[in-house]
Amino acid sequence: MKKLIIFIVFTFSWFCFGQIPTDSILKKALIGIYENPDESLKIGNNLLAKEKDPNTKIEIYLLISNAYVAKRNYDESLKNLLKAKELLNESSTIKLKINLLVAIAMQYQQMELFSKSFETLNEVENNLLQTSDDNFKFSNLGRNYAIRGMIYKNQSNPELALEKFFIAEKNFKQAKLSKANLSNLSVVSYNIAYCYIEMNQFQKAKKYFIESATFAKKANAKSLEAFAYKGLAEMFHLNNQHQESLKMLADAEKIAGNNGDLVLNEGIYKGMADNYLALNNLTEYQFYNKKFQDIRFERKQSELKSINSSIDNQTKEMQKKTEIIASKYKKMNLVIIAVFLIFTGILIYLILKKRKANLAFKNKIRGIMLNE
Repeated sequence: MKKLIIFIVFTFSWFCFGQIPTDSILKKALIGIYENPDESLKIGNNLLAKEKDPNTKIEIYLLISNAYVAKRNYDESLKNLLKAKELLNESSTIKLKINLLVAIAMQYQQMELFSKSFETLNEVENNLLQTSDDNFKFSNLGRNYAIRGMIYKNQSNPELALEKFFIAEKNFKQAKLSKANLSNLSVVSYNIAYCYIEMNQFQKAKKYFIESATFAKKANAKSLEAFAYKGLAEMFHLNNQHQESLKMLADAEKIAGNNGDLVLNEGIYKGMADNYLALNNLTEYQFYNKKFQDIRFERKQSELKSINSSIDNQTKEMQKKTEIIASKYKKMNLVIIAVFLIFTGILIYLILKKRKANLAFKNKIRGIMLNE
């Protein structure tokens, strides 16, 4: 089975706003993040230009990062996460820290830096022990295990992935069923369905794709609903039900509209090309295959830019650490040299003192001998 594309939700279910107007505007931007990410970006950038409070600035950077993820622009998403991370020392809220760490873990997962993602997720769980807000805790445990499930799914381990996804689903259902959590449930159901496809259990896959679409409708998340239909289409294609598959893909394309989601559009056009090829309709196959190849190239370029940014950032971090270590060693060397010079000085002083005493003793003996 070919490697399956994973859709990740960066929706944040909780904000700790500093001002009521900002609170209201951020909520509006958050709700529309999948349906109209460009509008969310516009709102976020306008707020950022005027905001001074570090906590609220972190929230805005997270919003902007999420909007870029919805557009599959990982380069800009990563840049905004790193800007938010720089402000973390000025923030006093544990919830913001957790939200940011989850976002970073998701970014690592997207870039297939799995060990870094697990490391960050463990840090998230440790920080969740410090909060007494059950709704926040369940929601973030859900996101935590959803990311773990996606990692195992990426590694072609559907059994272990399902185990993590079911834990994620349980936690999301224990939290308040906000639009954010409904969106997260849609994503978890979508990924569960793909795990069952990989295990050739198509009836179970169909059940969870339908669940995914239902949750997405309740959340009014059109992009997620389109993903669910795309999944159903792939399942129909695998069962040689090509007309049914094309119908699902047409519905997905209609619902998605002009949202600019490269992964979604890539999947839709690839599905259409594959179905038309199976039906021996070469004209339609060539048309959709070209659209698929064009979008695939655009997505690869976007991901490559993101990886290059990550490498540049890690290089800068390593340079900073090297400079810190070098500075520490320089200070240590100065201390050692100073101690050595002091010790040498004391030793020379003692030697000279001893020589002076010996000389005085010799002179005394010489004087006694001359008197005799």
